[in-house]
Amino acid sequence: MCSSRCKDSKCNPVNGTCLSCNAGYTGADCLTHCPGRAYGLNCKGRCSENCAVDGRCDPANGTCLHGCVAGYQGDNCSQTCIEGYYGQNCAQSCSSWCLKQLCNHVTGECHVCVEGKAGPKCTYDQGHSAIKLKYIGTGVGIGVATSSFVFLLVITVVYFLKRVKCIGNKTTNNDSSIEKKEKAETVNLKDVKIVESVTTEQDSADVYHNEITNMYDVIGSRGFEKQHSSDYMKY
Repeated sequence: MCSSRCKDSKCNPVNGTCLSCNAGYTGADCLTHCPGRAYGLNCKGRCSENCAVDGRCDPANGTCLHGCVAGYQGDNCSQTCIEGYYGQNCAQSCSSWCLKQLCNHVTGECHVCVEGKAGPKCTYDQGHSAIKLKYIGTGVGIGVATSSFVFLLVITVVYFLKRVKCIGNKTTNNDSSIEKKEKAETVNLKDVKIVESVTTEQDSADVYHNEITNMYDVIGSRGFEKQHSSDYMKY
């Protein structure tokens, strides 16, 4: 006997495999519901994008399981709200201050306000709206001016810090150059003192040598005179 889910109760007479499935089912024995957001015969249909919550629908006929998103109605949520209504399940009426009571079927914002009214849903008196817009404009102007001042202040501080850093680097470099110069001069003075010391020692040695030489010359000269006087007396 063919499965009750086989379309028109027709199946293979040998193994009982369904020749086709009823809407909402799939598989050889038509025991599996259509997967995901598929529905209908051979699961070729797709649930409406306007199905609320998880977007799922009845696998057999495509009726949205959790109703419609705001602004739509009908079993498969394919119809927009009729004029004068909006929102979830089209349950809310457009404002009486909307001209001809016409509004956006999703948000309820009026297309046009009646005379003397203003605002998205025409809930403000026109004068009140103008004052409100004036304050809004003033607030925006103050906000822009404050932002500009803060921006310029930040730029000034950053520039000042960079200048201070640059001057600090130059001072450090100058101090380093002066220190190197002083060290070089100190080394040169040490070299001069060493040379002067060596020269002085050399001069002292030369003087001492000359004095010794002169002394020997004097001693030698006196010895010669004494010897010469002795030889003269012999005669």
